[in-house]
Amino acid sequence: MKCNFKLYMVPAQAISRYCTLRTFTSVASLNVDVACEGNSSAASSPSDLLRSKTLLQSPSNASDGMNDLERQLQELYDEVKAMILMGNKDDAVDLLQANYGVVKEQINAGSRGIEEAATLDVIALGYMAIGDLESVGPILNLMNKVVESLKDDEPLLDSVLIHMGSMYSALGKFQSSMVVYKRAIGVLESKHGKSSIFLVSPLLGMAKILGSIGRVKKAIEVYHRSIAILESSKGVESEDLVVPLFGLGNLLMKEGRTTDSEIHFNKILSIYRKLYGENYDGRVGMALCSLAHAKCSMGTLKKLLTCIERVFSSSRTQII
Repeated sequence: MKCNFKLYMVPAQAISRYCTLRTFTSVASLNVDVACEGNSSAASSPSDLLRSKTLLQSPSNASDGMNDLERQLQELYDEVKAMILMGNKDDAVDLLQANYGVVKEQINAGSRGIEEAATLDVIALGYMAIGDLESVGPILNLMNKVVESLKDDEPLLDSVLIHMGSMYSALGKFQSSMVVYKRAIGVLESKHGKSSIFLVSPLLGMAKILGSIGRVKKAIEVYHRSIAILESSKGVESEDLVVPLFGLGNLLMKEGRTTDSEIHFNKILSIYRKLYGENYDGRVGMALCSLAHAKCSMGTLKKLLTCIERVFSSSRTQII
């Protein structure tokens, strides 16, 4: 499928000294697990790390033209991140604002395609990286108006929807997040089937939200579905299982089901030990900490002390 898209020119003076002239268009699926500086509620953790891939590795089947578009957007996002790392947030904001102004003009002129939706996606992710959540909200609202008019077979729509779900969740707008996650899951199921590994990211996002709003039974079902998909696709000892197992274990422990949670933490420990050795890796230490927490909840003090000693041994070795 040929994809016709427009290139948006950004004036050099809007970009400061980093670029003389750049062309940017749209469409995105860069990194969803962006930690917002100064905002712990939006920061990534083992339970919400969805390990999103770049657009070039996204579920969508893009044409050559769309792949070229993805590369340009990846460059835009990478440049924003580089500016942030160098401490030049003002320049990053200038770059994002310049692109936002252009895409808003396109939308106001009647253009509401996947190009506009994805451009907004990259811009919103850029503001998330900066930690400016106030700017993300209005961008998401505009994105929502655009994606509502798009058909489900648009290339890369699934990736945009997954990002929207993650960003809505970071803003605490759980109902909006649920809506876009559901649509993303439907799009992916129609493209790849109900057992596709591409479903894991939106399923984990959905499970986290369900647990947050008290729909524990449904959240557990969704976690189990994501685990079943990963075991079928990657094997029962895949490291990719750690994220859903960790999320499910924490949820069960919050519900007072410590015996059930211990099963999942033991599974994580088994996976890490097999991959990284018995006691001498930080990931093994992390798994032992989770297991120790569960054992503490059950009052098994002797087992807890044994776990803590092993964690200390792992940590000391890494420090040395």
